[in-house]
Amino acid sequence: VFPDFETGYRAVVEMLAHGVKPTVLDYGDEPESDGEATLFISFEGFEAHASAHWDQAKEICGKFDGRPGDQNEVDRYWQTRHASAERYQREILDSSVPSEVRRSRSNYRMEYLHVALPSSQVLEYRRRCQRILSRRNIQVREWSVWGRAEWFSFLLVENGDTESQSSNNMADAVDEVLRLAHSMGGTMDYNHGVGLKLAHLMPEELGTAYGVVQAIKNALD
Repeated sequence: VFPDFETGYRAVVEMLAHGVKPTVLDYGDEPESDGEATLFISFEGFEAHASAHWDQAKEICGKFDGRPGDQNEVDRYWQTRHASAERYQREILDSSVPSEVRRSRSNYRMEYLHVALPSSQVLEYRRRCQRILSRRNIQVREWSVWGRAEWFSFLLVENGDTESQSSNNMADAVDEVLRLAHSMGGTMDYNHGVGLKLAHLMPEELGTAYGVVQAIKNALD
């Protein structure tokens, strides 16, 4: 557990720079955490190898004011890590008309963005996003890093009673923070792919390569 997101992020960067390679690296903070950020980390492999990496990780975390967390919280994390996906499968995907159930159950609009940035840019990007989203009255439920320091994610929520359901506020905010990622040397999704929703940003994502990709697609078609 770290005193704030920035401090813990620097610890993650240093660990990876020193060749510490965890099997699980899940780092982030949430609004109810009082500013603290939590790193879940584990190693697997030969016992001597895993122990050496674990010792090095603890040493580096200590340099950045990290302290051991509650083992019970670790156990809950491991046992419930698939709970949200299982609930989504059970309550929405397995229903007769998933799209209608999803709309009827949603009292807020949510976006989960995954950008890849040079690790040297992540903290500045986060600060700029905070200003953009605050101006648009959009709440960040979670800032997180998964697997690598360059893989940065954040969960956005716009409460239904703050904006008309026909508002483009959330969509415009998403475009703004993703364009910001482009301008800082990043890409707009390392995880789920672009799909139709973000296709209009592909020319900015690929730059001069966009025409090449189009030509390849046309040739295959």
